[in-house]
Amino acid sequence: MARILLGPSLQTTPPNFSSFVTRVLTLTIFGVAQQVTSQVVPDGIAVVFRNHINNGFTSRIYIAYSSSAILSAADRITLERGASTELKLSNTNLVWWDGSSSGIQLEILTEV
Repeated sequence: MARILLGPSLQTTPPNFSSFVTRVLTLTIFGVAQQVTSQVVPDGIAVVFRNHINNGFTSRIYIAYSSSAILSAADRITLERGASTELKLSNTNLVWWDGSSSGIQLEILTEV
């Protein structure tokens, strides 16, 4: 079993999970940040956020920690079509998102 050193003590990595949940959210009005719906995330698990591959070639999705941070390029993550990022969070509702046009989709994958 792999081990991760955290501070002065030695801890084991979390177990593999037997299932995952995928969700696709659709942006209703671009320019208005939306909070991601709630999904509790187990400790040690990363959530994958992806600009859905079916979105237009020039589509962009913006991800941030608040609705106001979405307005600042310095405080947000920009995902081009098909691109993804992983975040370790306790709940997916800590993420806000917006996009370059209405109707684009954000795909979310979480192990459970």
